[in-house]
Formats: sequence, structure tokens, C-alpha cells
Amino acid sequence: MVRTATYEGKYTHLWQKYKPVLLKLMVEAQNEPQTYQFQQHEFSDLNNQKRTGYTFKMEIFKNQKQNKLSSSVATDLLSILQSSEKSDELTQETKYQFQLDKKFVLEVSRVED
Repeated sequence: MVRTATYEGKYTHLWQKYKPVLLKLMVEAQNEPQTYQFQQHEFSDLNNQKRTGYTFKMEIFKNQKQNKLSSSVATDLLSILQSSEKSDELTQETKYQFQLDKKFVLEVSRVED
């Protein structure tokens, strides 16, 4: 089920910009985890969160979150993925994990149950 993006968060435009990269990482994660290095200013220019930071870990399956999200960064990423037919297709049979660390490295991997 692909949702039309009606939610507009602080990071929505950033994730929308990187949507092709995100989908490519998901496809390439079939064999091994994939990473992408963001620049800190891409996040801090949108919202300076020195106390809470930008890190998150999110799992999605059937284009739905599988864990509790308290991060607006992750919520906005989920919104962009939910608007993608390709993401919907990829997550029908496979669970994916997206994790952003303190050094702004996003890792995308398949989760084997």
C-alpha cells in the first residue's frame, strides 16, 4: 500500500532529495548491508538537535514500521518510503533496517528472521 505524502516534516525534503539513493541502497542490500555518508550540515541546517541528535534505527516490512519511532528524522524517512511503489515492492517479502549513526552514516540492511 503506497501512501500519498500528506505529512510534511522538517526532514521530508532531504529524504525526498535522496529517495533514488535510498531505493538503490535497498536493492543493493540484497547481498550485503549498504552505507551512505551524509554531511552533518544537511541535517543541522534543517533543525539543530544538539541534545537529542539525529541517530535512529528503524525496521520496515510491508512498507510499515516494525519498531517504535521517536525520531522525527526516521518518521520523515518512513513517510518518503511509504510514498514509493518500489519501496512497497521491496518490503513485501523482506524486512529492512535503516540506521543512522552519530557520524551521519546511513546503513541499509536486510533483516533475516
